[in-house]
Amino acid sequence: MYRILVFFVAILFTACSSSTKKKLVVTDYISNNADYVVKVNDVTALLGELRNNELLKNTELSGCIPVLKNFEFAGSYTPIYLVKEQDDFTILWTFPNQIEADSTNVIDLTTFQTEEVKTLSLKNTDWFAATQNNIFLCASTKNKVQSLLNTINENTTIKKFISIVNNDVSANLLVKKDSENTLFQLFNSQLGNENWKVFDIKSNSKEVLLSGVAQNEEKIKFDILKNSTPAISRTPTVTSDNFSYVKSYIFSSFTYSESLPKVDSVFAGSIEEIGFIKKDTTTVAAVFATIPENTLEYCVTNNVATYRDKEIFSVSDSEGISSFFQVFEKDFKPKFVSLLDDALLFSEDQSTLEQEINAVLNGKTLENSADFKKAKNRLPEASSIFSITNLEQKKISEDLKNYSFAIEQIVVDASFMHINLLALENDAPKYLDEIGELNSIKLENPITSNPKLVTNYITKELEIAVQDAKNQLYLLNLDGSILWKKQLDSPIQGTIEQIDIHGNGRLQFAFTTEHNFYIINREGKNIRDFPIHFNDKISNPTGIFDYDLNHKYRFLITQKNRLYMLDKTGKSVNGFKLKKTLGSIISTPKHIRVGKKDYIVFKTDDQRMHIINRVGETRVSVSEKIDFSENDIYWYNNHFTTTNTDGNLVMVSQNGQTTETSLPLSTDHKITATTQTLVTLSENNLTIKGHNITLDFGIYTEPKIYYLHQKIYVAVTDKQTNRLFVLDSNGEMINGFPVFAKGMADMNINTKTEAVYLTAKSGGNELVVYKLPPLF
Repeated sequence: MYRILVFFVAILFTACSSSTKKKLVVTDYISNNADYVVKVNDVTALLGELRNNELLKNTELSGCIPVLKNFEFAGSYTPIYLVKEQDDFTILWTFPNQIEADSTNVIDLTTFQTEEVKTLSLKNTDWFAATQNNIFLCASTKNKVQSLLNTINENTTIKKFISIVNNDVSANLLVKKDSENTLFQLFNSQLGNENWKVFDIKSNSKEVLLSGVAQNEEKIKFDILKNSTPAISRTPTVTSDNFSYVKSYIFSSFTYSESLPKVDSVFAGSIEEIGFIKKDTTTVAAVFATIPENTLEYCVTNNVATYRDKEIFSVSDSEGISSFFQVFEKDFKPKFVSLLDDALLFSEDQSTLEQEINAVLNGKTLENSADFKKAKNRLPEASSIFSITNLEQKKISEDLKNYSFAIEQIVVDASFMHINLLALENDAPKYLDEIGELNSIKLENPITSNPKLVTNYITKELEIAVQDAKNQLYLLNLDGSILWKKQLDSPIQGTIEQIDIHGNGRLQFAFTTEHNFYIINREGKNIRDFPIHFNDKISNPTGIFDYDLNHKYRFLITQKNRLYMLDKTGKSVNGFKLKKTLGSIISTPKHIRVGKKDYIVFKTDDQRMHIINRVGETRVSVSEKIDFSENDIYWYNNHFTTTNTDGNLVMVSQNGQTTETSLPLSTDHKITATTQTLVTLSENNLTIKGHNITLDFGIYTEPKIYYLHQKIYVAVTDKQTNRLFVLDSNGEMINGFPVFAKGMADMNINTKTEAVYLTAKSGGNELVVYKLPPLF
């Protein structure tokens, strides 16, 4: 964000003049009395962040959601400015040189390219809009739009701030009255001036990070700090874990101001940091000095007690020490002090000081908190001012019960303050074998597909592909950020497969809907020649084959009893001879490689198992009819293996010989298999490689096998109790399971970190992401 800050510092408040008429820009229509301004760079992404983040939903920014939903159609005109003033929003954006009517939403914006104020009806809400200087002006009242047309604001500061923001984030926030803003109140922010401040908004369902700039206030404490080099705050090392609020000021060199109370230079000149640790009713101050023993000698009178081998002294106020502290913390009047290593701890009462000493000696400090370490790692190390609010103590809302800390970090220079505001939800497992709920992600519409963990070939990180009830396909980060969404014609059949169609490591997504076979890139765009459209309904998910692992893909589409083999460009493969079968195909064609032989296997509703070769000729003739169950065909124990409706295991050899083995399976049983592992589920009886596990009575999803870190794992979900179980190949439950889930799960490894993640539906429009303990 600060790539041109040096230039910005030089010109921000320099008066400019011009002999030519000024060309108006969108910021000229922003009122200086606005409460805040949101510059929206990505409407869809910001909506997702506001919906998924509980902290943002508990602030004034939640008021942007209904407005953004009304104007989501205008995403192509970004940036869009939402100006909040009192109880109303104004919406501003600049039109491109050419605009077209929006056929999807049946909104012809060309009709509003006039200064005549007209009514704009959006989702049963009437807005009023007009255009001036090619800038779209919209508000909830006609009078407000008319006022915009007649009022031009001088907003030099806003213009300069807008010029340095990061346009790659979902939105930027400009705030003037931060002390009245509920978001800044969460941080106990004490910027507290009437100057504009600008922030980049970076958030997901468990974190909010605002990074920004503000003009430096001409106050004593900032005068002291502006010539100091920022450093790491040491106050957390002496802060007990039952604090409510901490604020520290860090000096590399103490700049004495004439406005300061008169204190000896031995005291003030040696100070490197002053921190204030607020409890429910009292405050402790921590002072770090160059030579703390000399500083202690200056400010004490006599020893009043010894606690845990630490001397406690009474504080002398003969040289205005209280007045000095009150420059930084109003009304603080220290009476007692003790020296712990390089820190002087001052307190208003002896009991509080003793409690703080005890916490430091026992290591029960903020610095040693896992939650704080996690939060601190998200920020730059050095600060001029470093503040932490204990949100668990603050108890703002039940929705924020999992948020541990809100941190305000300020770096002061001659004219500006660089600010980071971070609030982070605790999701780190307390113990090595504990499952950590990494995220809970909400979409606007009900989720209709099982979420799929896919690999970002650029970062090697995992992402989530999922479809909603409006047939929109989403690609999400594990933090819940929406990377893109794509409108499809109908639900996806089966699962999404990742392929490398060009053989260059850049993975695509391949999947089938009722009438189309898609291949899209990681940006959600169709690749050349795709999708392939079929007038008649596609019966099953597409068989995707890479026979020799050389990226010469083949795609087998089925429509009832007809088959269409396509090459990697979507063209028909003329050499494929099998065009239709007698019965309708009722399973996804599957490719199985045994030695140097290729088999394509599927079943039809006339009780036939078809085993063909690459060109569609019969490779194995299966003469016996099979009354198929709903389970797939697998290559297990050197046989083509499935089950029949009687619950018997049916195995077909490579010469077509069929054997049937009686198993104690119910009619609605489920199976899955690998080459050497067979998993069956009958009612509440789960069997993994011959190991029998009795689950609680319930209604279970089909079991799913995962091969992770050279080991087999099996996942199954009880749909009645919404419990997800993961077991190893010996039938032993993995530590931390079961966990909450609604439906089938997907597990995958982050190849960059080797961490294992799991995702599943957790509600109508929600999915959950878990980070698993080490499985090796």
